[in-house]
Amino acid sequence: MEIPPWIINPFDETEVENVILQEELLELSTNEELKVTFKRGYQKFWLQPEIPEKYPGLWGIVQKLLITYLSSYLVEKSFSVVTNLLIKKRSRLNIIPYKTQAKY
Repeated sequence: MEIPPWIINPFDETEVENVILQEELLELSTNEELKVTFKRGYQKFWLQPEIPEKYPGLWGIVQKLLITYLSSYLVEKSFSVVTNLLIKKRSRLNIIPYKTQAKY
């Protein structure tokens, strides 16, 4: 999956083929209030409530990429939890029943 460079840094001068997206990107890149919020990271930047309202064309593309990122993150996290349970914690499991241990 290729992420367009304007998603990672919308304030750089980048060319977009779609004229509507180019206009929205130009308007977004000149918004001084948004430049300040961009310092928190591009994921949080794009998830601001005003982005979908003011820039619906850009938001349509970004939304698909962010949903993909979050979905794959959750899948990886789930695999990590299962792997952790099966490998690391398994060595601490007590397989012999409690009553059997008392006889030894």
